[in-house]
Formats: sequence, C-alpha cells, structure tokens
Amino acid sequence: MGGHDMTLLNIKRHLQKNRAAYYRTVPIAILSFAVFTFALQNSHPFTSAEVAFSDTAPSSGLAIVPASCPSSPDTGSCGCGPKPTNCSVLERIGFGNSASCTCPAGYTFDGNWCVVTGSSCNITPTTCPVGYIYDGAQCVFTSCPYGYTQTTDGSGNPACVETTVDTCTPTLLCNGTDGNLYQRNADCSFSPTPTTACQYGCTGDTCNAAPAPQVVTFSLAPSLVQSGKTTVVSWNVSNVTDCTVTGSNTPSDSWTQPSGTTSWTGSGVTSSIVGQTIYTLHCTPLKGWVIGIDNTPGKWVDQTVTVNIVPIYHEQ
Repeated sequence: MGGHDMTLLNIKRHLQKNRAAYYRTVPIAILSFAVFTFALQNSHPFTSAEVAFSDTAPSSGLAIVPASCPSSPDTGSCGCGPKPTNCSVLERIGFGNSASCTCPAGYTFDGNWCVVTGSSCNITPTTCPVGYIYDGAQCVFTSCPYGYTQTTDGSGNPACVETTVDTCTPTLLCNGTDGNLYQRNADCSFSPTPTTACQYGCTGDTCNAAPAPQVVTFSLAPSLVQSGKTTVVSWNVSNVTDCTVTGSNTPSDSWTQPSGTTSWTGSGVTSSIVGQTIYTLHCTPLKGWVIGIDNTPGKWVDQTVTVNIVPIYHEQ
C-alpha cells in the first residue's frame, strides 16, 4: 500500500473517532451565525451599556429620548438614528445593493445606519430639511414656512415643497367693506386692521373727500302775506353742521340745527310780518369737503328767501 493510501486511511480513522465532536460543533456554528445576523439587523454597536428607546407620536413624529443617554452616543443609539428600511441586513453591511436602503426625512444612510443629515449623530447638523428643526438628537418637523406647501415624501414623512409666491407692490388700498385703507404687503396679504380710517369711505388708495352740502328745500309758504300775518319757513339740508335760519325782522326769528347732526329738516312759523322780511339759511360744510381737480376747500354760500306784504291800493 502506497503512502497516499495510508494518508486517506488515517483521515478516515480520524473522522470516525471524532464524529460526535463534529456533530456538536456544526449546530453551534450555525446558531452563532444566526445570532450575529440578527444582531446586525436590529441594533447598531455603541459603547454605552444603556438601552435606547423611542416612542413615535403619529401626529408629530417626535421621538422621546431617555434622559440617561450617553453624552456622546454612537450612531443609531438613544434615538439618534433609526434603522433603514427597504433593505436587508446584508445589503446594509455592503453585500448587495445598499442603494435601496431608505431613511426618514432629515437622515442619510451612512452605509450601515441612518444618521442625521450633516452630522455624525452627536454633532449638530448643518441643515435640516425645510420645515424641520434640530432638537438635539434629530430633525423634527414643525411646519412649512410661507412660500412652501406641506406634502409627504416617499417614506410618508412630512415634507415642504416650494410654491409659486405672488408679489405685490406695498401700498395702501381700499379693502373690505368698512370703507377704510389697509396696508397691502409685498406678499399680497393685507394688514389685519385699518392703516388709515376713512370717515367717508375710500376709493383706490385714498380716502374719499367729505360730500358736498346739499340744499334740498328752503322755501316760504306763502311768500306774500297781509301785514300782521305770519308765514311758514321750511328747510331740508344735508352734509352740513351748525345750520341756522334767521329772519331780518325785529325781533329776529331764528332756528338752529341740533348739535352733532349732519342733516337737518324742519319748518317754523314766523312772527307777524309787518314789512318785507328776508330769511337766511347759513351752514358749515363738513370738514374735508373739497372741489376741483386741485382739491380746493369748498365754501358755503348762504341761501335766502323773501316774504313780502300784499300791497294796499287806495282809490283817488
């Protein structure tokens, strides 16, 4: 028998003699590999012995981090980085296509775990996505700023997408139904309260001027009376204050517009008329009444009516 045959025979005798030991070793090796694989998939190594946990609220996505977290946690510990999704444990450690690994908004896949974008977990990131703030451990969504619309990303997390923003020239404009001027801002929004109160309403970007005085009626009935008789003076005016009606007789007849009013309607019986008598309507225009293209302040013009005595004819 040659040397080669003796070697094979010795190997066979060795295997038969140690068969039981090999049967015990193989299951242990398989179990060890399974435990190693599970550990890689469900945790990320870090030096602290403390256990991390997170309680994610569906409405806000805030993560609760225990106060006993180490001061410099390793990537993935104490809520610093969630486990990536859409990839297997082997893909996460470089076997296969790790590009399929997906992280939540504000996180980046570092080849094994999800870390806060722009950080190494224990360093404040340079930037968080628009609408997110860094709370010391992760980027947390708050709200989308002006000019952005809230939507969701591919993982279902809140995201802010820039929208087209209207621009306006800031100015005062007549807005709403209260007749006042409001400030229009560059984003085309209006101030919530009037910038300028307009007493008589507004048009475009200016307050309206006070309305012009209106004399609807000023008359005598009758305007011709016998000596010693009376007559009735009537008036109806608007957009005026401090009006008076006075007679030229002695003692003078007189009527006055009630204080605080801007229109006046009334009538009065005169005293006995013994001669020609003139009654005058005098008023004050509303403040701010202007006329003409140069906005010249308007002036009141007195109105008059005259009552005469019926002539007496004597035969010659």
